[in-house]
Amino acid sequence: MKSPPSGLFERGYWALTFVLLAAVTVLMVFWTPREETMGDVQKIFYIHLPTSINTFVAALVVFVASVMYLLQRRSWWDDVAHGAARVTVLLATIVLVTGMIWGR
Repeated sequence: MKSPPSGLFERGYWALTFVLLAAVTVLMVFWTPREETMGDVQKIFYIHLPTSINTFVAALVVFVASVMYLLQRRSWWDDVAHGAARVTVLLATIVLVTGMIWGR
């Protein structure tokens, strides 16, 4: 499979993605109100919950792709499962770290 050339569009896409991610993070920290009971640590939940939901979605993709590989024996399904497993591990790590911060 031939990979697409890295061009101006792709670099612009990633630059815009990181700028918007930084902007949303700044908004999360400074614009959202402070919760009375938990204080500022509650704001980590804005990252923790969506990340945990996406962890389960990525794990579901691993499951479906693995079952499809066992049924069809196409390497494409194995590649999808492998990629989704890597994403699942990354997201699960973020969930564990933010959960420890939030629970503290």
